Amino acid sequence: MKVKVINVVVTMKLPGRADLIKLAGAVPNSRYSPKTFPAAVVKGYEYDGERVSFLVFSSGIVICIGGKDPEKAKRAAKAFAKALIEKEVVERGEVEPSVENIVAMFNLGEKVDLERASQALEKVMYEPGLFPGMLIRVEKKAVLVFHSGKGIVAGAKSVEEAEAIARDVGEMVRRAVLVEQPHQG
Repeated sequence: MKVKVINVVVTMKLPGRADLIKLAGAVPNSRYSPKTFPAAVVKGYEYDGERVSFLVFSSGIVICIGGKDPEKAKRAAKAFAKALIEKEVVERGEVEPSVENIVAMFNLGEKVDLERASQALEKVMYEPGLFPGMLIRVEKKAVLVFHSGKGIVAGAKSVEEAEAIARDVGEMVRRAVLVEQPHQG
């Protein structure tokens, strides 16, 4: 089942500690307010058509968010690290960005009776008074399914994994005959 990636989270460890005061003065669209948050925030960094934002901690840990393509997000993170090295915000060295989380949307193409599904399936939470979707745990990943048949996979490490999880959830729901057929009329 095809999914649409809506967020990629990439992390990396810079080669050494980061000078966040220098970063805030040298990197466009950056902000560092140590009294309110322990990391520098860099918004709207664009590389190779991928627009991402970064949280940079003085320890050298960097979190990159907002990407739509895992490989492009990793390249953007690597380019950002290179820019920090060139601006002497951090010492020279290698970085290895890695994908930590992919959030993707999918559509089952049919409406889902969430009440029946929540009663028939395992590892499911559905509290319609609190939230309009059903939460399903699949292999330590979280999947939200809504009555419309649309859903969200969170926690995948690759697009292929997100697609497989969306497909498996769709099959679980259909196998249990929990999908309402569209009304003809």
